Amino acid sequence: CASSGALHLIPRRFRKNISKKQQSIMSKLVYGSDDQLFFCIEKVQASQGKPFGRLLDAGTGTHSLRWISSLIVGERMEDNGLKIEHYTAVTADEKMRLNVLKEATDLGVEDTGDIIIGNWQSKRDDVEGELCDGDQFDTILADYLVGAMDGFSPYYQDQIFPRLVKHLKPGGLIHVIGLNPIPDKAPGDADIFCRVRKLRDACILLAGHRCYREYPVDWIERHMERAGLN
Repeated sequence: CASSGALHLIPRRFRKNISKKQQSIMSKLVYGSDDQLFFCIEKVQASQGKPFGRLLDAGTGTHSLRWISSLIVGERMEDNGLKIEHYTAVTADEKMRLNVLKEATDLGVEDTGDIIIGNWQSKRDDVEGELCDGDQFDTILADYLVGAMDGFSPYYQDQIFPRLVKHLKPGGLIHVIGLNPIPDKAPGDADIFCRVRKLRDACILLAGHRCYREYPVDWIERHMERAGLN
């Protein structure tokens, strides 16, 4: 799991000739060099020779938004063609949408993309219509999306990849980040982690919400293959 509390350093070659406001913005950004998961995504994207282009953050949060922003406001992506042209950030939670919108405004990228609230379980005949109906993207990011779905669209996890692939341009890339399920028990000191997870879930339930439900890698791979992703 990536830590959102990590210290994000401005690359040395960009520290010169930037204002204090720009320094403040860049100090908040999440660079691939700071986050191993996003580093892997950048590495895969570069190895394929594909720009991020139009990017869909299918389950957004402030951490992924800070990484996306680093690909927009930073000049570091100009040389290798990975810069994002436009982003669409989706969340099913209104509070999260407001948090991400504030973050985008603070980082100066609110005009480069759209931050919308919606549920991937929506259909065209719904009152509000189907989420992202007709939109196509070069890159799709599913950052801990599947594990969080039980709180907003339970029992729809097996349909999420066919739903997302409708919005992926031919030859586009989808990046899936997740977490293996935490077992109920583990031998030795590792069991502390399992007990903390139980405490977390108890707090979530007492607050009247649904718990996260993670899926193992083989489950994710099976359902991606069934959706025509390989």
